[in-house]
Order: sequence, then C-alpha cells, then structure tokens
Amino acid sequence: MSDFISAIKRFIEDWVESKPRLVHYETVQPAENDKALIEQRHIVIRRIKRTKSGEQISIESTINILIGPGCDLSGQDLGGAQLEGFDLRGANFRGAWLNGANLRGANLSGADFTDAQLVFAQLRDAIVNGTNFTNANLTGANIVGADISQANMWIAKMLNTTTTGDVDFYTYLKGFNPDLDLGPAKS
Repeated sequence: MSDFISAIKRFIEDWVESKPRLVHYETVQPAENDKALIEQRHIVIRRIKRTKSGEQISIESTINILIGPGCDLSGQDLGGAQLEGFDLRGANFRGAWLNGANLRGANLSGADFTDAQLVFAQLRDAIVNGTNFTNANLTGANIVGADISQANMWIAKMLNTTTTGDVDFYTYLKGFNPDLDLGPAKS
C-alpha cells in the first residue's frame, strides 16, 4: 500500500474516532535570548475613514506598544499598523484586529493568529513557517511570496486572497465594490 493511501486511511480512522490531526504543523518558539528583543516601540497606524459627505480621508496616528519575538498582542486593535519587516516570531495575535495592517516581509514564524482579523492585510513575502492561522479572516489579504505550505490554515477564510502574481490594486478593490471611485478615470 502506498504512503498516500496509508495516510488517507489513518486520517479516516482518526476522523471516525473524532481526533483529527493536523499535518505539517509545528510551533516555532523564539529562543530564550530573543525575549530581550521585546521592546517599547512607536508603531504607525494608517486608516482610511469616510466623512459624512462620503469623502475618504487618511488618518495617521502612532501607538506605543511592547513588540518583538514572543510578544502578546492578543485581542489588540492594530488595524492599519505598519509592521513591515518586524521580527514577530512566536508572537500571540489571537483575536487581534489587523485589518489593513502591513506585515510585508515580517518574520511571523510560530506566531498565533487564531481568530484574528487580517482583512486586506499585506503579508507579501512574510515568513510564515509554523504560523497558526486557525479561523483567521484573510479576506482580500495579499500573501504573494509567503510560503503557506508549513502554516496551519485550518478553516481560515481566504475569499479573494491574492496568493500569486502582481496585483492591480484598483481592479482588485473594484471586485469588492463595483461602485468604487478612486479619483479621475484612467486614460
């Protein structure tokens, strides 16, 4: 019997016994000396708001948080946070709001995004080895260049998530809102 058929047989047996197993999932924990890298940092938050007249305005603010490998940001509202290139190995983002956050090129190995909101988040070229995205909402997120083969994507919501190629962002947003007008027409 081939390895593939054996694996399917084991999966079905485990399923019948109500104990399904995850395949290729391991947690990567930061080394003890990495705890020293957690530091108080100023993080830029960029959000788009709509006025009563319907005009879109960009609001930029700064928050001061403890961040680094192994940090606990569970349940935090980090929508629009600019975390590009940050080392967040083993970080806890359970239930966090990261809608529109920029995590491009960040090291998220072993991070826990269970139940997190990552709608329209930028995860391009992020390192996600052993990252847990269980029940995470990645609707409209850009994960081009991120190898999710070693990540736990169990029941993750990935509607219109971009996984390959370049993105024409205007066309991409028009897929969500056909009435979207971002300014003068393109010629």
